[in-house]
Parts: sequence; C-alpha cells; structure tokens
Amino acid sequence: MQVRIIGLVLAVVLAVPRIADACGVWHMADVEKKWKVAWVINAGSIMNARTRAKLAAIYLDTEHKDGMRAVKDRKVLFDVTGDKLRKLGKQVATFDHTSVSFGKRIYTFALERGPDSHGYPAWKVTVKRGDTVVIESAEASALCAVAHAESRGVKMPDEDQMSEIRRRIMFYLAWREVGA
Repeated sequence: MQVRIIGLVLAVVLAVPRIADACGVWHMADVEKKWKVAWVINAGSIMNARTRAKLAAIYLDTEHKDGMRAVKDRKVLFDVTGDKLRKLGKQVATFDHTSVSFGKRIYTFALERGPDSHGYPAWKVTVKRGDTVVIESAEASALCAVAHAESRGVKMPDEDQMSEIRRRIMFYLAWREVGA
C-alpha cells in the first residue's frame, strides 16, 4: 500500500509542469560558417550543421544580479558592462540596441516579433555584417525569463526579451570573433 502511495505521489510530482519544462529551446543558424546553435536555459551548443559535430558550448550564468553572463571553468568569460562587451574583464566590443562592434567588424541586429512558440513570444532574428547575413533564427526567445516573470505575476517587456536574445547572440559572436 505504501509503495502505491509513494508511486502515486511521485507520478503527480513528475507530471506537474515546471517552468523549466515550458522554456524550450531555440535554434539559430550561422549561415556564413554553416554552424547551428541551440540555446537552452543556461547554455548554447554550437554544432557544425553539415557533420553535426559539436564544436563548443557557451555556458551561461542566468541569475547574476547584473544580467546574464557567459562562464567557463567557474570564471566569467563574457559579460556586459554599460555598452561594453568584455572577455575576462577586458573590452572586446561595444554595442547598442541595434549593433555590436568588434573593432571594424560591425554586426547589426534586426529583431521582429513572430508567432508565439510554446505559449511564449518568439522573435525573428537577422544579424548582418554589412550586407552579408551572418545569423538567422525564426524562433528566438527569452526562454525561462518570460516564464519566470509570469510566475511572479509580471509581464516581461518586449525590450527586456530582445535584450536577453541580443546578449546570447553577442556572446556567440564574441566566441566566434575572439574565441573562448
């Protein structure tokens, strides 16, 4: 009898949706390099689109008080201070709401609201360097940040969602431009 009760309790606990279950994943394509990036709550996995070989991973600290940052071996790899993107504390780029500049290499962002995905806002993303399309995604999302805000009864503003998406893309571009 106790085994049945424990089993029933366990089944109910596992069946109850959690925020992390609803967050999903979004994919972006580096059309120039022919790489794919899959973003989940706290990481991005970079793969060769042709061979499916894993090239790297970008691990994220999504709970830092100053906003999301990329980490490696328990150290901050990439972070943002003001309008500066830093690697290991040293500036590697500047950015604003529409672009990120690694010296003379300037990437521009275009984000437009798309259809919802899994009940949460999704964004169409195009990143260009000059006239060359570098990154595309039809399903970019702020992932768990939206679900977490809603669990507190707050609607996450579109600008905050776009900021989180841009930050993930900037971390990827920093990895691509200056390495980990």
